Amino acid sequence: MKKIFTLLVFTLLTSFVFSQKIYFCENYTDNGEPIGTNSTWNIKSNGGYVYLLFNNNANHLYSSKLYIYIDKQSSNDYVAYKTLSINTDENSTWAVYNYTFTEPGYYKVRFLNQDYQTLATEYCTIKMETATASIAATSSEIIDTYYYTYSSVKFCTSVDDNYEAVGANSTFNISPSLGGYVYVLVKNNNKAFKTNKMYVDIYKGGDYSEFVETKIFDITSDWASFKFPYTFYKEGHYMFKVYNSNSIFINAGYVTIGYNE
Repeated sequence: MKKIFTLLVFTLLTSFVFSQKIYFCENYTDNGEPIGTNSTWNIKSNGGYVYLLFNNNANHLYSSKLYIYIDKQSSNDYVAYKTLSINTDENSTWAVYNYTFTEPGYYKVRFLNQDYQTLATEYCTIKMETATASIAATSSEIIDTYYYTYSSVKFCTSVDDNYEAVGANSTFNISPSLGGYVYVLVKNNNKAFKTNKMYVDIYKGGDYSEFVETKIFDITSDWASFKFPYTFYKEGHYMFKVYNSNSIFINAGYVTIGYNE
């Protein structure tokens, strides 16, 4: 009985620890949900910001201060690069810090509580922009992730003639035997996408770690919106990550698919 109890406690603790997560994102909602997540970011020569968002899986932080340890890869190991501390609300379930990266490289980021216990660890890659990859062919305007700051990815039942989502939602039900389709609407807040292709990487699972497929679409560079129907055959949690033709991250959308009863 003692062994069973010990195993149960260990399982619960392990489940709790691994459910905590760090997101690298370009923005976030009032409820602490990440917007525009990615693990690879392109920055300008003078640096670029990325929000470091820690989600405690709906559990209170129970800590008035969190520490952020940022390590940078050197040779085959990660070495201490930056240490930060942020004041937090003990009753909050998430925390965020707007960090400016100034150097390209591979980084390891850890969030720790006030007792210096590691809560979550995540990795990201920072790249320095090159002119050929970030400047549109017909314009001197730099096209990077920040150009798409106010973009959006929505899921809906249809799209009207003005490219507005109809029946937008984050949860849809499909037939367990036949599946069902949902429209994906990507908009750039009335700004041209400045790309002739869109790449959409689709992931599945509770932590969105299961790669499903990549969809590629030809578009016109002056488009500010585009849509496509996507057919789901299995229930689950899905993430759609959208990139332009130069692999510049645009935004991500999240949708949950269930079965009709």
